[in-house]
Amino acid sequence: MGYGPSWAVCPPPNAAPTAVLTATPTSGTAPLAVNFDGSGSYDPDAGDTISSYTFDFCDGSAAVTQSHRHHSAYL
Repeated sequence: MGYGPSWAVCPPPNAAPTAVLTATPTSGTAPLAVNFDGSGSYDPDAGDTISSYTFDFCDGSAAVTQSHRHHSAYL
């Protein structure tokens, strides 16, 4: 109701997490057991953490864990 400048402080927007995935080995004879690891993933916002990991291999199997060993014969 007064006259003069008015200030508003807005928090910065929430940044999306960054997914980082490693797979080893990356080649070999089928069926190949591959280790997938998402532990390098991170959320750049202060105080935020990754709460869950889901790997979907499009073959009817899925894993909800930070790292997973998967066996399959993809051609």
